[in-house]
Amino acid sequence: MKLFKKIKKFFTNEVSLDEDPVDLITPYKLKNDKFKIGAKLIVPQGSELLVVCKGKLLEVIREGEYQITPALMPNVANKLKLNKVDKYGKQKDSFSADAYFIKCDKEIVLGFSNYRKLKFKTGHKDYFTVKWNGKLQCTVENINKLFGLMLTNFSKIDGNSAEFLIEYVINEKLTDTLDKASFTAEDYNQKSQVLITFITESLRKWLLSLGVNLKEMDIAFTVKEKIAEPKKEKKAKVKLNKEEKKVQNTLGKDVLEKIEVSGGYINASCQKLKGAEIVFDKVTVTGTENLLMAA
Repeated sequence: MKLFKKIKKFFTNEVSLDEDPVDLITPYKLKNDKFKIGAKLIVPQGSELLVVCKGKLLEVIREGEYQITPALMPNVANKLKLNKVDKYGKQKDSFSADAYFIKCDKEIVLGFSNYRKLKFKTGHKDYFTVKWNGKLQCTVENINKLFGLMLTNFSKIDGNSAEFLIEYVINEKLTDTLDKASFTAEDYNQKSQVLITFITESLRKWLLSLGVNLKEMDIAFTVKEKIAEPKKEKKAKVKLNKEEKKVQNTLGKDVLEKIEVSGGYINASCQKLKGAEIVFDKVTVTGTENLLMAA
């Protein structure tokens, strides 16, 4: 029976599905990629046919049986000038377009996840990271808005395009909004009611802008905190004059603890050297100087 139906469709250019659509979007392969004027069109119950021409959604045809005519598709007829008569007195007998069967009120389950680094309210270097993942149960109520976005974002539309686009929009919008919000790490850890209400209302708003109705949401968070370590105090560098630098270079940088020049005298102190009492056989100035230099 299916084989007979396919053969009949091939010779009559009938536009119809062999089975009722299961996916939200079912691309339809037209014979020679063209609609044949005068051919039969069957849109299954609970479905719609979208006609896309030159990258724009021009027609939405509800369920039922039709004959393909310019009157059935006025926007396409105007765009492609199907009613125009050529010099031989003939009108176009076909036109090129893309066809998609849509399952109306289709429930879909979407998964979404992302990772973000968020700042604490206080401390410009303190932050915490949040990983979130969740599932949404939705119903696509108005495919026109969603389909228009798909045409601008995807070169090829298939059964998964809608779900992928919705997940992409949710991740981008939710991430940007949470970046600007001022929820604490405790809000995420405890899944506070304020946070969940904020996310739910935000998701509902974005989905409605796509023609999608949010039914249920389930979301989980994983939080990791990072507290910046306090800065180490830098020791102030002591500027030395020429005489002090000369003594430091002679004795070594790690030996001297303090150098003072006062009244023509250089007073130096340190921890590593030890003093001692030395008795000379006789009074000697040069010997004392030599001993100090040797030390």
